[in-house]
Amino acid sequence: MPTSQLYTHMANIRHLYGSQRPKDAALARHVQGLLPQKRYSSSWFIYPFLLTGLDDSPEAFVPDAMPKARHFENMGQIIMRSGTGPGDTYCMFSCGGILEQHRHYDALNFVIYHKGFLALDSGTRYKEFDNGEHLANYYAQTVAHNCIVVHQEEEPPARYWGGTVVGNHGGQHRQLGSVVKAFETNDDYVYVAGDSTACYQHGLVKGPGESSLGEKCELMTRQIIFLIPRQIIFLIPNHFVIFDRVVSTDASYRKDWLLHTAHEPEIRGKTIRADHGKGRMFCRTMLPRDAAMQSVGGPGIEFRAAGKNWDIVRDGLTNESLALMGQWRLEVTPGNARQRDIFLHVIQVGGQDLEQMDEAELIEGDGRCGVMVKTGQQVWEVVFNSDGLLGGHISRSGRGRRISHNLATEVQKQVGIAARTYPAMTYEQAKVRIPTRELPDFWVGETENLEKKLAEVSNGEVRVIANTPGGRPMHLVSFGEREYVTQKANFNSAVGGQAQSAFMEKEARYKPVILFVGPVHGHEVEGLTGLANLISIMDTGYDLREREHKELRELGRRCRLLIIPAGNPDGTARLEPRALQGMGLDDLRFWGQGTWSDDTFCGWPQSKRQHPMVGENIGFLGCYFNDAGINPMHDEFFEPMGPEAPAILKVAREEGVDSAVSLHSHASRPTLLRPAYVTTEKQEDVRKLAAECYAILNERGLPHGSPFETKAEGGRNPSPFNLTSAMYHVSGASSFTFECPHGLDSTGACEVCFEEILDIQLALYEAMMRHELAKKAR
Repeated sequence: MPTSQLYTHMANIRHLYGSQRPKDAALARHVQGLLPQKRYSSSWFIYPFLLTGLDDSPEAFVPDAMPKARHFENMGQIIMRSGTGPGDTYCMFSCGGILEQHRHYDALNFVIYHKGFLALDSGTRYKEFDNGEHLANYYAQTVAHNCIVVHQEEEPPARYWGGTVVGNHGGQHRQLGSVVKAFETNDDYVYVAGDSTACYQHGLVKGPGESSLGEKCELMTRQIIFLIPRQIIFLIPNHFVIFDRVVSTDASYRKDWLLHTAHEPEIRGKTIRADHGKGRMFCRTMLPRDAAMQSVGGPGIEFRAAGKNWDIVRDGLTNESLALMGQWRLEVTPGNARQRDIFLHVIQVGGQDLEQMDEAELIEGDGRCGVMVKTGQQVWEVVFNSDGLLGGHISRSGRGRRISHNLATEVQKQVGIAARTYPAMTYEQAKVRIPTRELPDFWVGETENLEKKLAEVSNGEVRVIANTPGGRPMHLVSFGEREYVTQKANFNSAVGGQAQSAFMEKEARYKPVILFVGPVHGHEVEGLTGLANLISIMDTGYDLREREHKELRELGRRCRLLIIPAGNPDGTARLEPRALQGMGLDDLRFWGQGTWSDDTFCGWPQSKRQHPMVGENIGFLGCYFNDAGINPMHDEFFEPMGPEAPAILKVAREEGVDSAVSLHSHASRPTLLRPAYVTTEKQEDVRKLAAECYAILNERGLPHGSPFETKAEGGRNPSPFNLTSAMYHVSGASSFTFECPHGLDSTGACEVCFEEILDIQLALYEAMMRHELAKKAR
């Protein structure tokens, strides 16, 4: 499609849906901004009437996260992609749909792009009034697509506009009728299963001699899996596994598996190589074992179908334009005539520096067949049911997070398109995704383990400060003697009296008082592990790895340390994986924010738009929340709904802490967040601490973020007044939120191991102690 047409279509969406579907209109405006040529098409007289009110349409909306695939049900298309950049891989799969206009006979067709158009949708509408016979007899027919054709003598033509169809090259007879049987998208792979049997049915007709012509096809299904590339040490290339089942009504009806390319493919044994642009594609035939392979194309037979080459008027076309129309096709044909055939192919795409295809090995047995693909430091195994239900199994082993899942047998629900799109996950599916592994001995990801370790503390004071709605104790561990100083007013009143010292004579204390608040979002157990190790260091001198920390312990002894290791014990008890390291974004969404009653992810920030999180619309209650559905980070601090936040604030208020951190985790690098609704002086103090912390992390070869910019609150979406803000307002502390990486195995995530997570936590604690001690020394 010319970019002017796309630019115009996006403007039409803004015109038609600017008020009724503002987010879709805003996304259309964003797409317009991405196009290199910003001009309107004049192809149709109606266009000027569909370009009004554009100044009143919503501002461009840039989605911050989109799924790896999107199922467009009305159009009958599934779009897959590894990302959004020029070096990413894009694939379209056609199946289902309700719209017949301009629809080709292309059910189960796929198109692949990677730095070039590698698996093509061939033919053209160029000068459609001059090339009408080409349009009707080739371009719209199944033979022009990456499908399977089943040849039946004397089968009727499949009619199409633009010309008179005179034959049928084994293709489909109905544009509608295919069905998406299963669809799933996640951070690791995209899977689609489709059935197009109905599209090959022509209905009983009369052939020569008035004998009845029966149907040619009893079954036509395709299952396609896109193995999403990952950055481990280097970028692992992209792979597709395509599995087809075909049953003809007569063994003599020849079946051809088709793959269209821009240039002549090079065939070596059962593997072909084809290039276009800067991209390269390998395709290996695994089944049938007796497959015969030939390429069809070149001058005079580029568009051959039903015994004729449907050539076009080529005025003004360049060689590249012709290449994009698909000059060649690969035909894979079973060596022997059978009613039932199975086709299994592995496609790998990459740049033209990809010299050979990764190792692929056939798997057969127990009513299944599939392939093992060895790529980089990972091994994928994908197997499909040979008969019966369209299903199978997929697993990945080697470096990174392991996965082992049954292939979906239903169509995954998707919510929205312009906004963040969340798939669905049941509790049973989430359980299956938990990796089989042994967590390190120093890791603390559960409340039971924490209880045991707190019972062993001998050099600090341990006491219960609250009990959760789930009946779990919330502990405070203190190290260092408390220094009692004069207190005449609460902090808010002291500020009103223009004498913060009336709240507490902090300057009279010799030691700074530092408060560490463990995860109030129960799944963010990186902070829980860090604090359990800090408790061990202060108690014994050694962390739970049995590594000595003389310097950190000495720094801690010069302070009064207040440690609340678990800020939401109810939520932590709900985290069955005990750690999200090595797992994916979907796992984080399920265990973190939970699901609605229809199993779709609540997600962020939608999970904060209902509070408390209770009611019939709640599915799995995420670890954000205690057992009463309260998120302690966003409690109603003036009239508390849960016990956790008031207990934390009571400690901060009674102790008059100098510094306080709420420990959180996310997918990205370690980051100290700007505290909201505090003075600019406090923001600057935390910003300075952030720079000091990042310097320590950098020195130790650990990842880190960049210091924030101080600013006042405001704007359309101001920052929330949260637990961190409240800690300042009850104690005057330099309070902030720290986000530690989970160590997710996901595109764009900060990939860190368990050891590095602990080292990041300890570096933060050291930075906080040094920072407060330096302030005391001034």
